[in-house]
Amino acid sequence: MAQFLRELEIIVTIVRITKYCEKNWYNFSKATINLENFKRSMGTRMQFAFASGGIDWALRLAAFRAVNHGWQRTWGTFEYGFLRKVPGTMFISLLTAPIGIPFEVARMAYYADKTFPKELQKGYTSFFNALWRIPFEEGPYYFFKNSFPLFARNFFQTLTLFYSFDWMKDKLSVLTRVAEIPYFPVKVLNCFLVYILGNLDKLLPYLK
Repeated sequence: MAQFLRELEIIVTIVRITKYCEKNWYNFSKATINLENFKRSMGTRMQFAFASGGIDWALRLAAFRAVNHGWQRTWGTFEYGFLRKVPGTMFISLLTAPIGIPFEVARMAYYADKTFPKELQKGYTSFFNALWRIPFEEGPYYFFKNSFPLFARNFFQTLTLFYSFDWMKDKLSVLTRVAEIPYFPVKVLNCFLVYILGNLDKLLPYLK
């Protein structure tokens, strides 16, 4: 009987803690969402995500598929298709690398503008506002001034992520063909592995 009461007390305590956490999490989330900075920052990040994902990455992927379409390896054959994809992937990586540079520069200009003294601020109100005003106020070439690091990053991003995804897709296809695992979890695993591969430069400092 005593053990039963102790277990019941533990269950009641867990329920109380759960309700307390739910209530406080709701209050915390509500207070965070109502912050003016949160709403402004969320809007700006959504604008950048739309521009980066809907224009930059969409064009990179479209170019990659247009050049390398139909070169998938037939099951059980030699991987000559992946060797053929190397020059094509390098070409579209060079071709599409400049597309995302204006978006990155506009994003950095928007956030950097808030750190300047009032008399030096441009007064950008959002990401799209900075993206629209910079070419007219600073000149159309302002986006690409000293932008080689961004160009190199975009080049290696496209080359590494897309080529590695196709290569890993072929290697992991044994899970769907032989082990009969659904394709969706295999694709999630593939994306995870490729993401790690494409961000080794950011992860290596934490592995020391």
